[in-house]
Amino acid sequence: MPSTRRVGSLRAVLPKVWRPVDNFGEQALFFGETVRYVPNAITRYRKETVRLIAEMTLGSGTLVMIGGSVGVVALLTLAGGGILAVQGYSSLGNVGVQALTGFLSAFLNVRVIAPVNAGIALAATIGAGATAQLGAM
Repeated sequence: MPSTRRVGSLRAVLPKVWRPVDNFGEQALFFGETVRYVPNAITRYRKETVRLIAEMTLGSGTLVMIGGSVGVVALLTLAGGGILAVQGYSSLGNVGVQALTGFLSAFLNVRVIAPVNAGIALAATIGAGATAQLGAM
């Protein structure tokens, strides 16, 4: 009798174990179909695709006034440059070379902070645009 109880409990456990695997498989199939039909959508619906991409990346409505992601990048770079200047002056002051704060700011703003901020702002703007599109459906 103990063996039949184990089989019964095993049958009850297996659907719970395989349900997430099955859901993952369905999502993978959906993703594959979506990627497969991207070229078809681009060739058949070229104007609509370009319009939606422009709306998500550049913004629409009131965001056009501040330039969409360009305004976000400018504000992020301004804030990042200010933080770099204050922290750089403080840190370089500990060593006694606070006069090099301008060089540090000019060097790091162009090579590090601006590209990172641009990537973050672009990802945030596109993510917000995609979320708005999904919310409007």
